[in-house]
Amino acid sequence: MKHFLIRNFIIYFIVSIITSITVGITFTEYPSSKSSMIVFTSLYVFPFIFILGLIPNLIYELLSKKTFPKFNRIIIKSIIYVSSLITFYFIIGKSFYILSFAILAASLYFLLDEWLRKWNKKTH
Repeated sequence: MKHFLIRNFIIYFIVSIITSITVGITFTEYPSSKSSMIVFTSLYVFPFIFILGLIPNLIYELLSKKTFPKFNRIIIKSIIYVSSLITFYFIIGKSFYILSFAILAASLYFLLDEWLRKWNKKTH
């Protein structure tokens, strides 16, 4: 559980920073206001990353140890992430821009989690 918390803490902040910068740069027309837009969007990005990354990852960790010990981990985790994106789509509305950044955030969270999980196995 210790590795899970540390890994998710690192991933949460990396994905939040990348998504905040991406959203801030995309929605700003004037170069002088890009930095303020990045700070402003980070207030909205943190909860989305929590909903789309941390919660599905926690659900997977809780289910995987007892319910799905023999199944392929990546398939089960992908199903949980896709179902969280579908739920998010119906809750937030049908905005293409918000959904595209939600997909970006969930994908980054998933990929970074898998990479750090493999890196952790190699070092320990």
